[in-house]
Amino acid sequence: EDVIYVNSCMDKQKKMPLPRVVVHHLPSIANLMYYLVATDAMVPTINMGDIVIIDENSANLGDGMFVIEIEGNLTCRRLQFLPNKQTKVFQDNKTYEPITVDSDKVKILGRVVARFSIFRQ
Repeated sequence: EDVIYVNSCMDKQKKMPLPRVVVHHLPSIANLMYYLVATDAMVPTINMGDIVIIDENSANLGDGMFVIEIEGNLTCRRLQFLPNKQTKVFQDNKTYEPITVDSDKVKILGRVVARFSIFRQ
């Protein structure tokens, strides 16, 4: 089949079709999910309204960009894992300040492995 279906992070009943050619380079496509970005926190890298594809199995591979749950909210952020079970949570949009939290306060849904952007003129 030329299409795979990816579950939403927010509602596992919702599925999005993806052409297999788009994700063929990933080591595994079995654990992919998608997330619709709802804030400007990752601008200019990721815009509000973009869709990111995450891999649930690559959450423990070191620092990077992830979809996380923090304080009950799903969001896309960069994480830096610090000593003493601390995690630095930061954004690409410099109007937001990074925060450092106990690592157990951050639930990682998956690492961002791709994004789809709407062209805006």
